[in-house]
Amino acid sequence: MKNLYDAAVIGGGPIGSYIAQKLSQSGFEVCVIEQKDSIGEAVVCTGLISKESFQRYELPEKSILTCIKSFSFISPKKQELKYFHPDILAYVVDRSIFDRALAKKAQTAGATYFLGKCVNSIEESNRCYKISADGKSWDAKYVVIATGVNYRLQNMLGMGRPQRFLYGSQIELPINGDDTNIEIHISQQYIPGSFAWITPINKKMARVGMILEKNGRAYLRRFIKKRLGMNNYTGLEQGIAVKPIAYGPIPRSVKGKIIIVGEAAGQVKTTTGGGIFMGLFCADIAIEKLVKAFKKGATIDDYDTTWRSALSSELEIGKKVRQVASRFNDNMIERLFTFVKNNQPWVSFLTPRINFDFHSDLFYYCVKAFTYLLKNP
Repeated sequence: MKNLYDAAVIGGGPIGSYIAQKLSQSGFEVCVIEQKDSIGEAVVCTGLISKESFQRYELPEKSILTCIKSFSFISPKKQELKYFHPDILAYVVDRSIFDRALAKKAQTAGATYFLGKCVNSIEESNRCYKISADGKSWDAKYVVIATGVNYRLQNMLGMGRPQRFLYGSQIELPINGDDTNIEIHISQQYIPGSFAWITPINKKMARVGMILEKNGRAYLRRFIKKRLGMNNYTGLEQGIAVKPIAYGPIPRSVKGKIIIVGEAAGQVKTTTGGGIFMGLFCADIAIEKLVKAFKKGATIDDYDTTWRSALSSELEIGKKVRQVASRFNDNMIERLFTFVKNNQPWVSFLTPRINFDFHSDLFYYCVKAFTYLLKNP
């Protein structure tokens, strides 16, 4: 084991592995310290990633399960609005394969992985940091924290944690259907203030889930039984997985030569709860700052302001959308679906604003229109 690394990345998920790969390819000595015994173990995620992200970040194509070309929005009374994309819009991935492939790319680039090691302290010592975990220690000039929704180290370092959390609940179910189409269900009765998804894995299986502030497992169970009519499915009691999702960023994402990226920094879409794109987007910013620090002695202090200025509108409009959605009852939702069906010029103006990764332009326009409808029944 080396005595001193240029960077120690804590967390071997997709964001940590991506950063390790890029820093290693830039010629720096990097280690990755991962708490789990194996990469990609027990991941709770819909695994929906845009085609643009796959191209931009050279993501592993062997992890793709199916291609998404359309979305169906379903009202409480099962009106349907369908959006067909002119090309492939996104991919559904197997997160175990996805995470392991990214780790493999990082290792091929030269990064060293240490698995099954839970970091319990990070201490500054002699112009570097001493990282301790389960009786072992590593020295590094810089530290990258990419631990997902685990905020123990952030609290320990005085960098804080998100003020609020949502909770994603999901299960894989035997559902036959179009493996290129995702269903989005909207109903205050079944998914108050939010939405549920049916995301295909293939033609016979789908990931069914929702994001709520509380009681997600109970609401998802009821949605599946009453809305989808799967009363006799035997796996509902134990099969639903629940994961906390940061609803807004942590107070500080950089301190000295410690930098926090991805879900660990609260870099998560406040609309859908998706974290992979925002994490990779901010990872590129972090990599740029770190490379300049290694090569030119620059500080990394402006990492925080750089990513926040780039994504603040995305995070804020997502919160506004949820606030507006919480005011809709099911009758209002039905009126909205009818309005959209009967106003094609409005739809024609709306669809060019659709961007899978950046939602602010689309949702800002929608919020203005929906607020008008609320005030003018």
